[in-house]
Amino acid sequence: VSAPSPIEPGYFYSLITCDTDNKNDGFFSFNLSEATQPILDQVPSGQDLRVKYYVNAEDAQLEMNELPQENFVNTIAFEQSIFVRIESADNADCIGIGEYLKLVVNPLPEFKVKQEFILCLNIGSILVETFDPQGDYIYQWFNDQGTLIGSGPTIDLSGPGNYTVIATSDQNCKSKVRNFVVKESDRPNLTANDIQVEDNRNNNTITVLTANLGVGDYRFALDNGPFQVENIFEFVEAGFHIVRVRDRNGCGEANIEVSVIGFPKFFTPNNDGFNDFWQVEGIEFQPNSTINI
Repeated sequence: VSAPSPIEPGYFYSLITCDTDNKNDGFFSFNLSEATQPILDQVPSGQDLRVKYYVNAEDAQLEMNELPQENFVNTIAFEQSIFVRIESADNADCIGIGEYLKLVVNPLPEFKVKQEFILCLNIGSILVETFDPQGDYIYQWFNDQGTLIGSGPTIDLSGPGNYTVIATSDQNCKSKVRNFVVKESDRPNLTANDIQVEDNRNNNTITVLTANLGVGDYRFALDNGPFQVENIFEFVEAGFHIVRVRDRNGCGEANIEVSVIGFPKFFTPNNDGFNDFWQVEGIEFQPNSTINI
């Protein structure tokens, strides 16, 4: 076997790929035979030559542990030099040995984007941002029809729907598709017509009618009480109350004053400070009301 040739630029060749095997770990299955002809095209020889591949120079010299030319997974992540043995196809005489082949696995772009966004219709648009990028990328944004609608790491969206974004690295590797949805919500449109009061009874109730409030996900509160999912308030005391409706997605809140009419079943005008006066509560919204005894 002749002495290995020095590494010459003319003999050098690279197999370069993006890490598209769903692992993005720097390891990839190569077909080494794709490098054979490009390497032989650079060898100044009129002989019939063949190429073999090894992980180190000793194996190449001793012709041991030859690498499979198909489905070879690199053993060093992202970048690995492979020793190439070029020999005569007629008598196996060694023409040269060197690190003539480099395997390069470029990682796919890695970044994050939230999977769900809320578009407040009363605001009009929402800024969608990518975050935690692992490099400098070119971004492309698409709507649910697959139409390109923007570029850059952020986009301003004014309509609900399903969207996607991909990133491309300097090595022209494209990321996996990131999917996200934009849902619409809105500040409640609360009016007096949305309030139903059943009063002047043992169990006064206030009901918020939800049909015309809007597309939001609403929660309800009475006066300074906690917000609740139920839109009905029971055993409400007679008098004036504030009904509050809030969009749980942060699009806003609306309040309205409500009167609940009621009066005590008895009074004891004995001047002891308890139940001395009889008064109809919540009737201020009814200026023309009369009391008949």
